[in-house]
Amino acid sequence: MQFFSAIYLGWIGYSLIMAASPHLSETDISTSDFSTKEFVAGLSIAMGNPKTILFYASILPSFVDLTNSNIIDYMICLWIVGISTALVLSMYAVIGYWMRAHIVSRYIEQWAKKIAGCFFVSMSLYLIYLFSTSL
Repeated sequence: MQFFSAIYLGWIGYSLIMAASPHLSETDISTSDFSTKEFVAGLSIAMGNPKTILFYASILPSFVDLTNSNIIDYMICLWIVGISTALVLSMYAVIGYWMRAHIVSRYIEQWAKKIAGCFFVSMSLYLIYLFSTSL
């Protein structure tokens, strides 16, 4: 299964390298509006992501003593996790919006895909090497 995962990662990288870049025109950017409704919808979808929930559920016991906790402690932890997740995911949304508004050059977009694709392919090769040496 590890080999298939590494090969799939390499395929994603190859696809990024070979993909033609759809160019965002100036009119697409100028008509795009950062609406609160879309932001809240995206944030609620991201916060409901099981990977995010599992990440915080797995890391939280490192900081909180679960043997001597009561319901108030659990509620405080839940509130802290919710607020920190919302802040981090909000930051991603704002950075993404800013990047879309400022990076409209086809040249930059194409090179960003190639760099990301090369990174994926190199990580795939590294993982395949690690898996083959650990056998």
